[in-house]
Amino acid sequence: MNDHLKEMVTESDLEQLRMIPWIEMNKDLSKPIVPGQEGSIDLQNQIEICEYMIVMFKHKKRKDEYRIRCVNVGIYQTFIQIFETWKLEDIRLQHIRAFQYLSFSENDEIVQQFISQHPFYGLHRIIKQIYELMNQKYSDKDSKDSIAICLGQIYKTRCIENVQMREDVISYLKQMINDEKLQKMKESRKALKYLEQNEVNKTEIEKNGFVIPT
Repeated sequence: MNDHLKEMVTESDLEQLRMIPWIEMNKDLSKPIVPGQEGSIDLQNQIEICEYMIVMFKHKKRKDEYRIRCVNVGIYQTFIQIFETWKLEDIRLQHIRAFQYLSFSENDEIVQQFISQHPFYGLHRIIKQIYELMNQKYSDKDSKDSIAICLGQIYKTRCIENVQMREDVISYLKQMINDEKLQKMKESRKALKYLEQNEVNKTEIEKNGFVIPT
């Protein structure tokens, strides 16, 4: 075997090794949670994985490389299945925030990979489920803020056609622009700047003379 071929084999093996932790993460996220088992090991593992993903996509420089790995091993699709099939009371804030950070990329190629993972019907159900979570009586401010940001990032430059949803999501995002938490402030402003590129969304954003801070 020549040196060039050896080098290729080595790189291939290294890439397979790099994927192992991601594959294991997807296996844990794919495990169904038995209702009523708040302290179950499977649920705790999922929460820990989601929290790890949140930190990773907030701070790591190689965010988009990690997003591609999540798509390749099925993690993105697993989150879609969670939102499509789980009962609302079984979905945790950590699931929503991990999906939020995973799906928000400014790289057009990666966004296209996300879009190719599911039909519009699947996306519609995810949006409906996430929006219903925001309106749950037991949802706290952090949950509602995260859901509003998540929905803003999902819609991006598209019109939020459901009038009530458009009013609620944009209202929450506008409330967050001066949030004491810097990360929320940045994310809400970014989501609003995307949404305002659609004229219908823009009209809702600009109600009462509101202007997105620069």
